Amino acid sequence: MRKYIWIFFTIFCFFPAIVIASEIPEVSSEAVILYQLNEDKVIYEKNSEEQLAPASLTKVMTTYVALEKITDLDQTVTLTDEMFQGLVESNASVAGFCVGETVTYRDLLYGSLFPSGGDATQALAILLYGNQENFVARMNEKAEELGMKQTHFENATGLPDENHYSTASDMALLLKEALKNKTFYELFTTDEYTTSNGKHTWIPSFLKTANTYGVSVGPILGGKTGFTNEAGYCLASIATYDDVNYLLVTLHAPTDGSRAGAVINSMRIYNYFGTNYGYQTVVQKDTPVYTVKTKKYADKDQVAVIPHEAISYYLPNDFQKDQLKISYQGIEEATYGTKKGSKAGTVTYAYQGETLGTVPVYFSQDISFDGVAFLTMNWYWMVGGCILLVVILKITRKKRRKKRRKKQRK
Repeated sequence: MRKYIWIFFTIFCFFPAIVIASEIPEVSSEAVILYQLNEDKVIYEKNSEEQLAPASLTKVMTTYVALEKITDLDQTVTLTDEMFQGLVESNASVAGFCVGETVTYRDLLYGSLFPSGGDATQALAILLYGNQENFVARMNEKAEELGMKQTHFENATGLPDENHYSTASDMALLLKEALKNKTFYELFTTDEYTTSNGKHTWIPSFLKTANTYGVSVGPILGGKTGFTNEAGYCLASIATYDDVNYLLVTLHAPTDGSRAGAVINSMRIYNYFGTNYGYQTVVQKDTPVYTVKTKKYADKDQVAVIPHEAISYYLPNDFQKDQLKISYQGIEEATYGTKKGSKAGTVTYAYQGETLGTVPVYFSQDISFDGVAFLTMNWYWMVGGCILLVVILKITRKKRRKKRRKKQRK
């Protein structure tokens, strides 16, 4: 049996899992998805399932797949003419490597991520899989393994092709998984890199764009941009505000505005949620959250149940104090002999139909037997018992006397 009660706290309250678009600043990106990574949940989305060209966000997959094959990041390789074929004709971005140059796999990975170099990407494909076709096949296999159901790759660079597409949701899923790889995380969150031969120094492309247009991106820990005329401006990134971690993918910011469109849009979203939401303590440690009735003869009529740790949830700052709801599930009637600290059950917190979480709660006091209460409530039974005992004793004595008299007469 569940008992529902409304409790009112002077605390911050929760918001629906996916925020209505009108609640945040307007952004020009066609598709957006924002994860709150502490709890691995989507808190904002806009056209996140729409299939669009991902441009150089493709290189997140390129790097992730390459890392599967690389055993030594500092192994040196020599770049060949084959690795540069078609780049000029397709107007692909390049890292600036040259035919015959000796570099490490680490150099190629950074060259793919930071300046979004097609030369680095094609070199990785040929060195690790023999050719681009095999490499792209593995990229599609990996997409299927990760559950990227609306994604297909035709190349390793992100160049336009009608069969090369993804969604904001799929790209976010890819980035989440890739970041679990420690080496990928290190690559993705590096601020600057100089190649092993000292010939090239790069900063992440999102940071280069931000510096060019004077956009503050302090909370962003790492990111990968993408751009083609078909895809518009794209950015996949991670950021941290007040110990809350976010992952954001924005696709298809228009090309008729600032080249910083994807960066500006991302910062508007990050700043909005970072400023207006955060973890708030809704209940302090050992604070009563519910009361449980006790059975007869207990030394108290009811006992409070408490959490052993403070309870915090990701909540909006403009809270509504009267809309936090809790439900208790557990022991409905406690008996004497119950010890302080024993588990009573759980309490589930919710706000506006959205479940925040469930936490265990414990009895705050011992429950003892109340002898006075027992006597007070049962005196008539005791008196009746005494009377009955007296009657039985009298009857027993009378029978004994009769037996003795009979023996005496004989």
